[in-house]
Amino acid sequence: MENNVLSFSDITHFDQHGYIHFPAAFSRTDALTMQDMLWTQMGEQSKIERDNRSTWPTGAWSGIKDHASLERGIATPRLCGAINQLIGEKTWHIPDRWGGYLITFPTQVSQAWELTSKDWHWDDTLINHFGLRNTGLFIFTLLADLKPHGGGTLLVSGSHRLIEQFFHRLSPEDQRLKQKLLKSRFALSHPWLVELTGNTDQSPNRIQRFMQETTEVDKVPVKVVQVTGQAGDAYLCHPAIFHAASPNHADVPRFMRVS
Repeated sequence: MENNVLSFSDITHFDQHGYIHFPAAFSRTDALTMQDMLWTQMGEQSKIERDNRSTWPTGAWSGIKDHASLERGIATPRLCGAINQLIGEKTWHIPDRWGGYLITFPTQVSQAWELTSKDWHWDDTLINHFGLRNTGLFIFTLLADLKPHGGGTLLVSGSHRLIEQFFHRLSPEDQRLKQKLLKSRFALSHPWLVELTGNTDQSPNRIQRFMQETTEVDKVPVKVVQVTGQAGDAYLCHPAIFHAASPNHADVPRFMRVS
């Protein structure tokens, strides 16, 4: 494991915003090799050809079968060192597999990219994140270069702090309610969140409103950011960060893993 991979400002950014973009977390060559393996598997399973766009599906695709060779190279000393700094060396172990694949093909539509109002959520349960135990990190690893509007996951910077405040305002009984109900309650807990999640009339310019402007919600600065970067990068996120999928308006598929 490498020591002191993250700077003080990196850790401060994580604490305040709930994520850090971690460049060159693992080898770009290994990332692109994994992507090549995925193309090979898609061709064998579903006749999706890399150089024949007419064979590409539209939107999200989840037909990949995992294989040990697709894990090779992700758990570098650099990435493991960063995880140790954020959550502690003895609180986790290198997983057998680095989560599921997020593969999204281009939408093949002509309209402009829009910031979604649908399916904003956190993963797992709040009682796990803030009550009973520490659930670690929510990690994206990039297996391809990812440009803006290319299908990268949307994150609400600072939302982990809002969600923690929300959780601790709940009664002990309500803290154990089903997550669907808690997510609905959270989405209605502030006008900014009501607007983001489409529970009111849409803003005329959602990109400016939510991605270019920072708004203070319950004394926490928030804005929407999109996962972008280079093959081999990682995003290390608080497990309770509020996030949503986005359409891919690029000309290449998005290849990521999430764990």
